[in-house]
Amino acid sequence: MSRRCAGFPVQAGVSLVVAGILAFSVAGLGRAAQENEYPDEAGAALTYYEGLDEKWLSGPVEYLILNDERDVWKELETTEDRQAFKDFFWARRNQNPREEDNKVRNEFYERVAYANKRFRGFPKGWKSDRGRVWVIVGRPDGIKKSTSQQLFGVSMSAEFLVWTYYTLGGNVSRAFTTNTGEYLVLFIEERIGNPEIFDYRFGAGSWPLELRRVFDFVSEALVFDPQLEFDPGATDGAFVRSVSESNMPFEVLTEEWGNVGAGGTVVFPMQVALRDLLFEKDGGTYVARLEVGAELDPESSGDTIQVAQHWVVSLPQQLLAELGTGTLLSVLTIDAPPGQYGARVGITQPMAASEGQWQGSIEVESEGSSAATAAVGRMSVPIDAAGTQQLALLAPRDGRFPAGSTVYLLVWTRGAVPSLGDVAVRMVSGDGTSQGLDIESSRWLGGSVGPLVIETHLPDAELGEYELHVRLGASFDVKPVPVRITR
Repeated sequence: MSRRCAGFPVQAGVSLVVAGILAFSVAGLGRAAQENEYPDEAGAALTYYEGLDEKWLSGPVEYLILNDERDVWKELETTEDRQAFKDFFWARRNQNPREEDNKVRNEFYERVAYANKRFRGFPKGWKSDRGRVWVIVGRPDGIKKSTSQQLFGVSMSAEFLVWTYYTLGGNVSRAFTTNTGEYLVLFIEERIGNPEIFDYRFGAGSWPLELRRVFDFVSEALVFDPQLEFDPGATDGAFVRSVSESNMPFEVLTEEWGNVGAGGTVVFPMQVALRDLLFEKDGGTYVARLEVGAELDPESSGDTIQVAQHWVVSLPQQLLAELGTGTLLSVLTIDAPPGQYGARVGITQPMAASEGQWQGSIEVESEGSSAATAAVGRMSVPIDAAGTQQLALLAPRDGRFPAGSTVYLLVWTRGAVPSLGDVAVRMVSGDGTSQGLDIESSRWLGGSVGPLVIETHLPDAELGEYELHVRLGASFDVKPVPVRITR
């Protein structure tokens, strides 16, 4: 889920990067705007300022660059290294690293261009005081002129320009820390047409401490991937992801999936956001390799039961870009006698030196019980799981699907193997109204260890929340899968 900080789109928790790939270079965009140091169109501003070589840091990016990045830039000597650093700089600030269209960079230069067009004093454009606030913080929620008597109760000859930013639900609510519901940026207009920043404590030309803190907040918040490091000597690209200590966020969906220990087989549904995986280029595809494992420790007596697998996810670049906000969902199964167990599940990505762990308590029921667990997504992609055929599900995390779209239901069964002829799917609304869905295909992957893949289509129903009920026969209990039909 995205949040907005000071008007820029921000994605919480982004931590995927491909070593040097998909970096976007603007060096070849030309120098059409070179004669104009203050381009007033976004494309021209991007072309001009990003086309600068050793003077790039003297351009608008000086408002965003962090101290450690500035130190690296000062050490660069060649045009190639400086261009590579620009790619690295914006890659760290790309909310979707798989797309060349960097929304943060685009909006940044839209603001720069607007400042160049709007603020004509001296210094002009993005270099002016108003330009600096506009470029970093964004469009104010209100603009007006006021007298010093209205603002402070004292008389001064100069007039004030007041920019208002709402701090409770406004576009910079996370940046400001005031409790009044708004923050006022004051510019004193001692020279007509050239307002200068004003601090009520120190006067004209002084930047208020709170505003300087906002500038720092925005600059730091826009770095989506702080683990991305610049390496001008790299052979496969100029920047790589740091392999220092890193956690691998993942979920084991025991509550959502019901009884995961039915039928003498424990099913660990493991879900990882694709953005948290580190992919490397392998020919025409991008590959992420994972090591997964689970342990069951009986609470009474008996030996520890273990299982381990290697998962390899391989996706073409276009598909990876299209599904980059989805999740990888696969199941780790382990047979165990009935009883109560302490469970531990782990997942490791060696290339990224990242790992995650989960632990909990699992009850394994008798062999005679039959149960199944289902999940739904937009697209399914085979993965190689230690030589046995299983399936990874790429799915939206929020369960939202457009009406009429194709969905895949994945069902893992325990205790028995249902007949494909018994498979049926119904969609049930909140008032209990239901309708059967046509099944385009159903097939097993990996035999009875699953999953059973059911391809179907959502009807052109009204927008809202529904449940998909999967029927595998009278002896199987399958928990409904929630979906939300959207536009």
